[in-house]
Amino acid sequence: MFLSTSNSEGQMLRIARLNKGMELKEVVGNICSISTLSKIERGKQKTHPEVLKSLYKQLDIEYETDELFLKEMQSLMARYYYELTYNFSSSTVHKLISEEKRLLYSPLALDYILIKYIDTGDIELANTLDQCVEFMSDRQLAWFYIEDPRIAYNSEFDKFTKSHQILQNSYVTVNLMSRYWYIGEFSLVRELSSIAINYALDEGNVWTLSQVYSLLGGIFACYNMKDDMLKEYGRALNLLKNTNWKDDLKSIYYNIGATYISIGDYELSEEYLDKCYMEEFNYFHKKAILNIYLNKYEEADYWIEKMKNSIKEFENGEDYSPNGYHKSLKNVLKVTKYQRDDSIFSTDEYIKCLEELMKYYNKNGKYGFMYFHKNALINAYISNRRYKDAYELEGLFSNIKSKHIVKS
Repeated sequence: MFLSTSNSEGQMLRIARLNKGMELKEVVGNICSISTLSKIERGKQKTHPEVLKSLYKQLDIEYETDELFLKEMQSLMARYYYELTYNFSSSTVHKLISEEKRLLYSPLALDYILIKYIDTGDIELANTLDQCVEFMSDRQLAWFYIEDPRIAYNSEFDKFTKSHQILQNSYVTVNLMSRYWYIGEFSLVRELSSIAINYALDEGNVWTLSQVYSLLGGIFACYNMKDDMLKEYGRALNLLKNTNWKDDLKSIYYNIGATYISIGDYELSEEYLDKCYMEEFNYFHKKAILNIYLNKYEEADYWIEKMKNSIKEFENGEDYSPNGYHKSLKNVLKVTKYQRDDSIFSTDEYIKCLEELMKYYNKNGKYGFMYFHKNALINAYISNRRYKDAYELEGLFSNIKSKHIVKS
């Protein structure tokens, strides 16, 4: 991956110039023409070492050529990607950053900037990398796409598919699975799962193997398929126990707890939700609903207030979130308040809020959330003698489940 371009001098010149915010004309002076420097930067023209030396000096650069140093830094960079792939905690990136001045002006400049961007998400580094895409090797470009937080989770799948083809490891396969899971393409998640498992077993990658089983468990959780869910989540939990991956454990406990609410086992739901406290809206929501079903209304009110406070910043403003996400949270809050007050449990406004949620979830592939609210809307339809609507909603869920080829 490292030193992968044939234009390290030109690559370094462009990076250094961009870092200093200088135009081509500010660098050339009397050394060469603007077009010549442009060609050098783009690898279109080789030039005399003395010209290069003068250009480096113009940028106040001491070009790093110490072979021992570069070899040591290459080893650290390889270690960084190894730790990233296996989700190991590490101080490797800090060691690289401590050598930033030398690395920025070396043949490893682009590799270093890419690693620092992956670690920090610094938008200025992203802008620099955008300007250097033409210099990147396939592997550099693949890591750039996979780890670029500016790319929405539900877009530009061609980049992630290409990255998967290039890197061919369990980490990038799980990343692609997660993106398909996010938009509800569960059949594609299942297709990729066997590939990811084979990669993970070959690599001995415990973390990515746990993620595969967690994603599969999540599919079954979406459809309230308890036995299949527990089978896949059980595999993930066995791999994650006694590790430092606490957030992954919490995510599984949360999904199991939410599923037990849907199937009416409130005691087990409480047990699992108590294992995974999160300062998140969806967690507050599940705790509120659970306590409503348990007739613990004071506790339910506490969690409803937590829900309200967590979305206070946009509760009364316009929804600038992608695909109306903020509006969906406000509707969940409204629905929860209606469910807290069962005297208005089946009003037209309550049904309208649930219908809006169903429409949003269906459009954005949030099938687990759809299933969570399914029974509430069906019961509301039946209470209002809207039997046809209840029947059609059951049909919708049957079609969704068939589409994703989920079998119990």
